[in-house]
Amino acid sequence: MSAVLQPSDPPAQFVDGELAYTDEGSGAFTVLAVPGLPGSSRDFRWLAPALADRCRVIRIDPPGYGASPRRGWSGMSTAERAAAVRVVIERLDVAPVVLVGHSAGGAVVAHLAAHHPELVKACVMVSSTGPRPHFGRAPLQVLALLLRMPPVRGVLTPLVRRLYAAQGFPGYLSDDERMFALLDAAAFDFRDHRDNLAAMRRPTLVAWSMDDPIISASTFGQLADAVPAGPRLEFADGGHNPQKTHASGLADAIVAFVG
Repeated sequence: MSAVLQPSDPPAQFVDGELAYTDEGSGAFTVLAVPGLPGSSRDFRWLAPALADRCRVIRIDPPGYGASPRRGWSGMSTAERAAAVRVVIERLDVAPVVLVGHSAGGAVVAHLAAHHPELVKACVMVSSTGPRPHFGRAPLQVLALLLRMPPVRGVLTPLVRRLYAAQGFPGYLSDDERMFALLDAAAFDFRDHRDNLAAMRRPTLVAWSMDDPIISASTFGQLADAVPAGPRLEFADGGHNPQKTHASGLADAIVAFVG
């Protein structure tokens, strides 16, 4: 992680009083950053300041994460998560944007680029979900059914905490964020995602780390082959979060790509 950069944590602003985002920087184009599961605007607190002296950076808190509430215990599909991002783009009148998606946020980027290309200038997919499954959906669907039952959810909470800790996820996550991420992962449809990847027409930068413990490097290779042409940025290390561990290098690549 850069010794020069300091992480950025601007105050949350809201669309319709509920959908939270942050807004910083200025420049010739606007980056809109979409986190994965169970991510929030905090996932880009290193990348944003690396970009903010050259462009405007808007970061999203999807419903249920960060400062954005969620009502109920149903999983959100990629299309539903993309609809929330679309609301922010349109209400702030910032289209077309450079969409940056991390992990499952890359699927949101693909959905918007496929279905609403008029909103998208270019795409950046960081450690993004690829065209092939990298997790078993069936066990998650069973777990999702259990998590909808409040008594069972309370019993499972300590186990879920340990599961996330073992995967290296940050300790600041709330129990609700962990649970919502499992529900949303259970609702993920890889067939729809493959269709969206095939329908993308905007130039796309793909970045990943070879030592990613969540998604294999071979999956990122498949992703790079599936999306439109653009830079392919491979880091030897950095884990699942090169937007944190290689913030400066990724920011420079994004600016060079868009410019």
